[in-house]
Amino acid sequence: MDMRKPILLSVAAFAAFGLVGPLIQRAFWAPANFLFLIWPTLILGSGGTARTLQHDLTMTAGLNVAFFAIAGLLIASIATRKQIVLWIYIAVCALVLLAEAWGAGFSLSFFSWRNVAVASLLYSLPFGVAWWARSHALQHVPKQSL
Repeated sequence: MDMRKPILLSVAAFAAFGLVGPLIQRAFWAPANFLFLIWPTLILGSGGTARTLQHDLTMTAGLNVAFFAIAGLLIASIATRKQIVLWIYIAVCALVLLAEAWGAGFSLSFFSWRNVAVASLLYSLPFGVAWWARSHALQHVPKQSL
């Protein structure tokens, strides 16, 4: 397998994941603190009037896709082994946990384990593609003779 394919698969998976937050916001009602966990660029919107709201959502959705595409590129470039993908995923889950705790004001009465669990499960999708792409690429590396 060409070594560029795992990188391209990772970038495509993470870029597609960048649309999950906007699609969930459009299709279902979701709490704002959950959306911020899977749509981190939402915070860049102005929160202005209804006239600018559609523009803000479009811009932040595009930024989210770009943000996750860059993250996928960095992860695929850094992850020379499958285990590194796993450690980066664990770090992202820890950041999700920290972001939920911060959003709840570090109070257990407002903390939502469900938001953390669902966001971590959703994040496992692009990381799973990156894991698979990396492991598939490593299987097809030709052995060099000494």
